Formats: sequence, C-alpha cells, structure tokens
Amino acid sequence: MLQNYVTADGAFLVGDLNSHVDDRSDYWANRFINILTYLNYHQLIHAPTHKSGHTLVIAVTRETDDIVEYVTVKGLISDHCLIECKLNIGKPPSVKRTITARKTAINGYECIYSGYHCIAH
Repeated sequence: MLQNYVTADGAFLVGDLNSHVDDRSDYWANRFINILTYLNYHQLIHAPTHKSGHTLVIAVTRETDDIVEYVTVKGLISDHCLIECKLNIGKPPSVKRTITARKTAINGYECIYSGYHCIAH
C-alpha cells in the first residue's frame, strides 16, 4: 500500500513495498531506487522496518523539498516496525459548504422519484 501527500510545497510518499529496498542484490528493488533517484526523489528510511532485518517500507520525498522534518523507525508492532514522521505542513483551511435538500416525505409517504415508488411510513 502506498500513500502520498502532495502540496505546492512538496511531495511525500510512504508505503509498504514488500520488497527489500536495502538489498543491493534485489533486482526490482534496485530498479525502483534507481527510478526514484532519476526523478530526484530519495529514500528517508535507512534502517530495517521488518522483523527479518530488511527495509520494506519506504518514505520518499524530492531532494529539493523541505516537507519532512524527520522519519523515525520505532519498535515492532507486528512483523513490521512503526514509522513515525513529522511533516512541515499546516492544517488545510476549513471549507464552508451549503447543502440544499428537497422534501422527500409527502402526506406520510416517502417518495423516491417524482411521486412514483412511494412507501408508506
């Protein structure tokens, strides 16, 4: 599972790849890391994230972004470690919405489509 967070200030991707990104002999993991490097992203986790002693979780951001303050690998909570991140982002502004609804109950009946398919209460 891969989650991402993108703002005007930067991009942050985090997820469990289930690939040993720390294993230089893993062809697909190396290809992935090479693609990240080519796109000017870098891996922020440099410690084992799995009970097997490998790094399976990624946390990546662009080299030029200042969106991540830190990423810490905590203890095992299952076969994976807990990853704690602090991001340099603010809370998005509240959005006011107006919701308009129409009356659906007429004379004790719940009418779904212009008077058809009415169900008595």
